[in-house]
Amino acid sequence: MSHQAIYRKYRPKTFDEVVGQDHVTETLKNQIMRDSTAHAYLFSGIRGTGKTSTAKIFARAVNCTNNTDGNPCNECETCLSILSERNMDVIEMDAASNNSVEDIRDLREKVKFLPSQSRFKVYIIDEVHMLSKGAFNALLKTLEEPPEHLLFILATTEPQKIPATILSRCQRFDLKRISVGDMMSAMKEICDDIGIEAEENALRMIANSSEGALRDALSILDRCLVYSVDKITYEDVVTLLGTVNYNTIIRFTDILIEKDIKELLTVLDEILSQGKEITLFLEGLIEHLRNLLILKSVEDGQSFVNTGEDAIKLMKGQSMKVSVDDNIRYIEELSETLALCKRAVNSRILLETSLIKLLSTKTAAAVETVYIERPVVETQPKDTVNEPPAKRNTDHGAGDEAAASQSVLVEEPVVLSGDDAEILKQVQENWGLILQTVKKQRISLNAIVKESQPYRVVKGEVILRFAEQYTFHLNRANAKESIAFMEQVFKNILKKDLKVRFIIEDSKKKESDEEIRKKINEKAFELFGKDKVKIID
Repeated sequence: MSHQAIYRKYRPKTFDEVVGQDHVTETLKNQIMRDSTAHAYLFSGIRGTGKTSTAKIFARAVNCTNNTDGNPCNECETCLSILSERNMDVIEMDAASNNSVEDIRDLREKVKFLPSQSRFKVYIIDEVHMLSKGAFNALLKTLEEPPEHLLFILATTEPQKIPATILSRCQRFDLKRISVGDMMSAMKEICDDIGIEAEENALRMIANSSEGALRDALSILDRCLVYSVDKITYEDVVTLLGTVNYNTIIRFTDILIEKDIKELLTVLDEILSQGKEITLFLEGLIEHLRNLLILKSVEDGQSFVNTGEDAIKLMKGQSMKVSVDDNIRYIEELSETLALCKRAVNSRILLETSLIKLLSTKTAAAVETVYIERPVVETQPKDTVNEPPAKRNTDHGAGDEAAASQSVLVEEPVVLSGDDAEILKQVQENWGLILQTVKKQRISLNAIVKESQPYRVVKGEVILRFAEQYTFHLNRANAKESIAFMEQVFKNILKKDLKVRFIIEDSKKKESDEEIRKKINEKAFELFGKDKVKIID
């Protein structure tokens, strides 16, 4: 006899054998025992969760002559004929290849006839969302007023594509993704039945790779049984799936946390030289970083992490080495890199560039420290007369080169009023949020703006400063549409109407903090008088 795939050989034959769908199977068993079955059912869920298997069990259960607990006996003549596909009253139809109006019209003619040897005539229509609009309309009348002997079971992976008029006439059951624990238990039973040993980590790796689809897990297990002779090991599964060993991911993460670019690229080269897929490696790395974040942020977070006790101990220790902010940044940046790698011509170059950039970027905390340490002197004049503000060119629509030239030489000491100092503080505190907002709406502008830093606020105008090497960035940032967008972002976040301007650092005019403080004080004395100014350290 030819080999039969494991998922077919071990297909469940009763509701009790269906894995991970108790909310569906218990309801169906109760309906059968109470003789309160509906005329149409819809089973929806991702691939490999038991939709067709449950439909076939249900078709036998409603026709079983020895049914006592809601399960089919699988021993009576009716059950045996359905199992061997000899029963003319249970018809399985593939909507992907029988999706025309003519196919449904033919079905409507056949449903009028009474069942030949069973209580119900059951139609199982798989992938029902593939029916054409005309076919759905042709099916509608039969679903609305079906004969008493007729039962429809519809199965689909995409219920959103089914017309509401069809959905409203069916009892809908959503089959959920099967948990890692349930899949591991099912595979362990199969291995015991076959007589082969399997490591727990190997079964967990298979379950994690299956994304909640038991059929996918059993297909991988089938390959492992052919590959392994006496025992299915973790290394066997890693080899067959083309993924990266977990110890390698932990080692790579340690180097990432230590920010050793040379060693990181060395390990990456070792991984790729083994023929591993970059996308699979990134998926594993991102999942590991996610687990570290959960364990660090949530008390008893191991319940959210699908891995063994030994691995959890290692991850808990590793999670203490990395801050939450850095961990989130790694996940966000690597997720973007993963999306780009899936369509990149040379994904290795893209990944290496992203890793170098990731480790070369200052953390948000470091940038914020720079802002806070810059000396700001507040003045509190008591009886002063406001002088008219100097005329300033605020026309952001001027040419880019003009904007650049105007923005270089503005490093003169400026005395911050109380309001301006408060606004600057708010900008510094919300700078990370401002950059995130820009990134979500205009990612190209974010690449430019993130190289600047809040420098000061003068009479309601926020001045953002680039380092001297970012002349190109300055020209783009001071473009009319860029300024208008940034001003709107500031308004949305800070709830204030503020002007925005970008300048560039002038290396020829760098001064020490003490010199800046001295000039600011002298300017304050000149404007308000020495006896009217109080300097607050």
